Amino acid sequence: MVSVLRPRIVSRSTDLDAEDLPEQVTVALHELAGAAKEGLLALSVGVGLAVVRELFEAEVTRLAGAKGKHDPNRRAYRHGQESRQVTLGGRRVHVDKPRVRSLEDEEVELRTFRAFAGRDLLTTAALERMLAELSTRRYPAGLEPIGEVEPLATSKSAVSRRFIQGTEQKLAELFGRDLSQLDLLAIFIDGI
Repeated sequence: MVSVLRPRIVSRSTDLDAEDLPEQVTVALHELAGAAKEGLLALSVGVGLAVVRELFEAEVTRLAGAKGKHDPNRRAYRHGQESRQVTLGGRRVHVDKPRVRSLEDEEVELRTFRAFAGRDLLTTAALERMLAELSTRRYPAGLEPIGEVEPLATSKSAVSRRFIQGTEQKLAELFGRDLSQLDLLAIFIDGI
């Protein structure tokens, strides 16, 4: 016999009271509720940026220790933050990236930032939209809303550069294939 979970009806009296939640959670819930009105992608971008911030903080804590706590065995220290860009939702968006310096006073690269800062997904998204006949001029209109976040890298020239880069990579892969293993009788090449 299989048990089936039944939905539970929650009345206002049994709802969580906002006073019982920490202020940070309450503020985050209000921000997410606002983003949910703009659509699922706007909500996921808001959640994605929050996750990115938490991953940055976890890596900084691993490298430099907990904020405000003295650790004699630390290998690095916190050194403020800087505004940088990451790829999210087919465009670039600003994030505040924490900075970490080693005890030898050299900048320590955050691996999490390097992972999110890559432009491969951005190039792929531009290539897919261009192949679906979305013009560079209409590219921003073809993107889903992402809420209050200011989108970057959506201008005609930025999209064109990514399209050229993506097609160059795909053509290099195509022309670089080894055909010696194929038993071909004839090759027909159709060009424009």
